Amino acid sequence: MKFRPITFITTLLVSSLLLPVSVAAQSADNTESESLVIINGQPITEDLFRAYFAVRHKNQGHNKGITPQEQMAIINELINYTLLAQDAEANKLTDNPAIDAQIKLSRSQLLANAAIQHYFAAHPVQEETLKQRYQERFKNANNSEYKTSHILVESEDEAKNLVTELENGANFGELAKSNSKDTSSEAGGSLDWFSAGQMIPEYEQAVAELKEGGYTHTPVKTDFGWHIILLEKTRSVPQPAFEELRGDLLQEIRQEQMNSRIRELREKGEIKFKTTQADKATTKTD
Repeated sequence: MKFRPITFITTLLVSSLLLPVSVAAQSADNTESESLVIINGQPITEDLFRAYFAVRHKNQGHNKGITPQEQMAIINELINYTLLAQDAEANKLTDNPAIDAQIKLSRSQLLANAAIQHYFAAHPVQEETLKQRYQERFKNANNSEYKTSHILVESEDEAKNLVTELENGANFGELAKSNSKDTSSEAGGSLDWFSAGQMIPEYEQAVAELKEGGYTHTPVKTDFGWHIILLEKTRSVPQPAFEELRGDLLQEIRQEQMNSRIRELREKGEIKFKTTQADKATTKTD
């Protein structure tokens, strides 16, 4: 039997649901919202509709009003979910410990998210704080990028011998092709452009002491072996504008705020570990 869409929504109700909806648009005064449909005595309210709509479209960028057809499709989905949930309760599926645990977990996750949003609303990040963080990030920033080539060998003696050959006029690229154990040997040891923090510290420090066209006369030791490094070119990279990084800076500060809040709650809370029970729970999930 085909599912028959409900058709008794009033014109006034349809027009109200065509407005843009979001979780933030739900009733702020904690008053009970109007019921759209009642299923076996259980109402589907406007707030429930809005909450489901927000979840359903969170990854679709849907921020406009919806058509009556879309509204009806969402309500029918809610009816189906409600009927299935009622069937689960009638069959006492909530008595199943695993299902009960999932319900409790979902509730905790929802409330935790609500607590986070509430905390952020009460502790907004000021624009001045964002700008200060931006300035701190680039206070001593190195805005240079480096183009290098290198020869990587196993031993210091082998590296020293190659340095001697370079000092006697040998071609760096040719020596890299015939001696380097790195995959870059096929390209004469040439590596991609990199900026500060992208290479291992020993390599970067050696490069910082070179001038364009110069190479390390003293082999550089890293966990990969012994390097002879040639600095081919250096170029300056424009510092990202504040607006480009604003979102990242905000997220960074928000994460710090939440870490601080969680530490505060853990210090205030009474947390008792029952080692034996924890071990059993871990064993069951292995």
